[in-house]
Amino acid sequence: MATATLEVIPSEDGLLVALKDEQWTAYVRGYSERILSAARGIVAAECPWLPKDLSDFAQDVLAGRPHTIRISEWLSVLPEFDITNDDDREPARKVVGALRELRSLFNEMFATVRRQLEAEAAMWAKRGDPGRLQ
Repeated sequence: MATATLEVIPSEDGLLVALKDEQWTAYVRGYSERILSAARGIVAAECPWLPKDLSDFAQDVLAGRPHTIRISEWLSVLPEFDITNDDDREPARKVVGALRELRSLFNEMFATVRRQLEAEAAMWAKRGDPGRLQ
């Protein structure tokens, strides 16, 4: 996942998610509501310390614009913060909850893609052809 990207593409049927790596591209559906919910949480929190690319991602998703984000830049790390101002605590809790949901969602999508690729590889192996995974 070091070079993986995730692109959210709005469509009439909901959000299409393209997971891409150097060696493969996979598309998944069925995560629209969870992605939108996490994006709403990120935008609503209005946390200035949040990485700009993640804020842009959430705003684009809510505006119905396609957006690509490099997962390795933030997926494995949740922001560490020490909030001393009471006014900042609630937005921080909201955004961390949204980030955790998004991280869980992306991990679930990668697991789905892995199962799809393994099933495709097994199908090609059964046919005696190495196939071409894309």
